[in-house]
Amino acid sequence: GYKTANTRETPVSITAVTANIPARPADAEPDNLNFKHRALFTQFTGTWCGNCPYMIAAFHYLFEDENYKDKFVHTAVHNSDPFALKLADGRDLSNILNTTGSYPYVLANLTTSISTSDADTNISRLMGAIESTMKSEARAGIAARTELKGNMLLVRTSTKVSQTGEYFIGAWVVESGMYAQQSNYTTIKEDYLDYHENVVRIANSNASGSNFRGLPMGHISKGETADQLFIMELDRKWKVENCHLVLFVSTTIKNQQTVTNAVQTASLTSGVEFEYK
Repeated sequence: GYKTANTRETPVSITAVTANIPARPADAEPDNLNFKHRALFTQFTGTWCGNCPYMIAAFHYLFEDENYKDKFVHTAVHNSDPFALKLADGRDLSNILNTTGSYPYVLANLTTSISTSDADTNISRLMGAIESTMKSEARAGIAARTELKGNMLLVRTSTKVSQTGEYFIGAWVVESGMYAQQSNYTTIKEDYLDYHENVVRIANSNASGSNFRGLPMGHISKGETADQLFIMELDRKWKVENCHLVLFVSTTIKNQQTVTNAVQTASLTSGVEFEYK
């Protein structure tokens, strides 16, 4: 449609890649719709935030808790520090997603707020959000294959759903082990405070405006699978060996678009299989 009525007013961007398009992920149990379920946590923080160690400590407790560590996926969106994510249009992702301006602050499944300046209370509320997520059905399962060539990352996802509806998918690149001294007004003095985990580097999920709950995949019927290809350019300053992918699917639940499941890869060069209970 070059220079047609469809493209004259709104230019079309075409990305050429030299890497191989990843193969479609295999499904070992094509008739199974009973997916393993995880909550998605998005933590809003900054190295300047003296109260944020209350939330950092809560997440580190959950990272080690055998009953909870495999039931959630953690991401961290920084604000006004060297790790803050500035989008191509100049907007700060933290300011878009955290409309309250509160810190520390967490969104569970990109919808439910958790915010308090007390580590034990944060642990309790994060656990409660996980348990609430587990009570509901994971309406989608996610599998993915990746191809990394130079600084170009290709991700092919397959989403299989257990309920008919409109679905959306997001792919975030996150980096861990990033050192920066954390401002701290608390009595928490652990060394991990200065090493920041799962910092969002790319948030490829912007459907429109401030909606980062996923790119539209359209209407998917129960038992069907939909594919999505993501092409993302990595900054050469990032430590690729410390990066991995977070993938999530959202849909409308009780009149609100919310994340229904999330997964993460071990690295940018490893995929993920459909996970069933």
